Amino acid sequence: MNLRTIAVAALLAGLIALLVFVPTWSSPGVDALDPEAAGESSRSMEEEADPSTLQGPAIRASKRSVVEGGGPVEASVAKAHTQTDRQEDETGVGVIFGNVLNGDGTRFDRGKVLVFANGRRGKPLRELDLQGPNMEFRCELPAGRAYQMIVDPNSLEGDHMPPLVKSLNRKTLGSGDPIDPGSLDNFSFAYVALVKGEQHRQDLQVGLPARVGGRLLDLGGNPIEGALARLAGIQSQISGLSENCITGRDGEFQFKRVFPGEFRLTFTREAPWTPPLPLNVTLLDGDDRWLGDLRAGGGEKSIQGVVKNQDGEPFGGLVVLCYSDAPVKDGVARHNFLSALGHARTASDGSFTLEGLPATPVLVSLTPNFNPNEVLGKGHPAIWVPNLEVDLAMAPAQHHVGTHIVEESRPFEVSGQVVFDEAWLAGKTHSRKDLRVMVSQLKGQQQPDGIRRANMRKGSLKVDRQTGLFHLPVETPRVLVEVRFELKGHEDLVFRLQPIPLGSWSQEIRVPADFSKAE
Repeated sequence: MNLRTIAVAALLAGLIALLVFVPTWSSPGVDALDPEAAGESSRSMEEEADPSTLQGPAIRASKRSVVEGGGPVEASVAKAHTQTDRQEDETGVGVIFGNVLNGDGTRFDRGKVLVFANGRRGKPLRELDLQGPNMEFRCELPAGRAYQMIVDPNSLEGDHMPPLVKSLNRKTLGSGDPIDPGSLDNFSFAYVALVKGEQHRQDLQVGLPARVGGRLLDLGGNPIEGALARLAGIQSQISGLSENCITGRDGEFQFKRVFPGEFRLTFTREAPWTPPLPLNVTLLDGDDRWLGDLRAGGGEKSIQGVVKNQDGEPFGGLVVLCYSDAPVKDGVARHNFLSALGHARTASDGSFTLEGLPATPVLVSLTPNFNPNEVLGKGHPAIWVPNLEVDLAMAPAQHHVGTHIVEESRPFEVSGQVVFDEAWLAGKTHSRKDLRVMVSQLKGQQQPDGIRRANMRKGSLKVDRQTGLFHLPVETPRVLVEVRFELKGHEDLVFRLQPIPLGSWSQEIRVPADFSKAE
């Protein structure tokens, strides 16, 4: 794995760590993360395919007309209310006021405050200057609505900036271009729900970027090169912010232009190892911190266990991750899988050992492969299972967690190609965008008891506009799945499929030849 891949992986992993894991039908091995999630198609079915023939040619299950529009609309109902109409209808107002504060909480005497409607679409509703002896901003706005506010980064002198939600040290993914430091998308907005007659104080923070660095060494004092160092915000106002860098030949790492606040420093590498304990770092305005030498490993506890698959056979090649579950103070984010304390890989007999662990509460994940880009190294795909909770502060030096069953991922592959008739496409009213492909679990069906799969949510199946190819792995076992091809002005072309472990279904769809005109 090259350094770029590791860096991209950590950037995406930071986002996953902030979100509730929601299963998606398009990602095998991940769709069981939320066993309670449910989704279903809103369309009814007319007839059912014979599952025994799914390995062969496609089966057309049903057709259904696409309604392109409704009947005439009464003039009294059709009138749309514009934003201006709604503002005129609003009789109540409220006031938002406050100060701009620097890192030590004192009033800042410069900067322009931008006020947006919630969603930040278009130009700001207000541009406010700091006025008066108290250096306040103040504005009157319609009540009963939500607003978002920020200090315009382009109005600040020197290096001062609003709180970040995106690192200014990274490059845009794909292009390699530097991030625009003046883009509002990089910064955190304050949210205000304004009540009629309210005088709402909303102070806004700015800060001077800080710098922090150190060295990563092994137990013998040798530098560790090529590890990913990650600095993640753990306070609410910077909880989406993460900074990443790679340790050099001398093990040195350095973060530049970091917004002040409280962060958690963690390290990741592809090879199995025991990284240093996660370190909380508080950075003040303009700080220039050197953390010194940080040593990997050194704990005296170990965890052993065995993993088997759904057939009771040893599950080899599975990545196993151990991360901190130590308590944290109020107002600070809990640890997550980025606070890694070590990882290993199951042997051919399904056994694993995590060594050099500290005497602290930990979580052991037997299925961490949902981490983006397989930052821990390519492992055998598996269906998510809950983490194991182990308090190593109370456990013996060598703690065995027993034998656990983890299901191997055995997806059913849905694939094919859409072929458009060129003469049809040449028509002025025809376009490739006229076709939409939807996939869903059959309406009214639920996964059987004991099957740890979330219900498949209805979603679109992406078709490559250049080649016409489409592909979707569907995790098994699974109830009937519907693939629906919707072509504007035509009846739907619908297939019902019974996903079979490691099976497949493929179909060529000719547009418009395979579709019947809507009546």
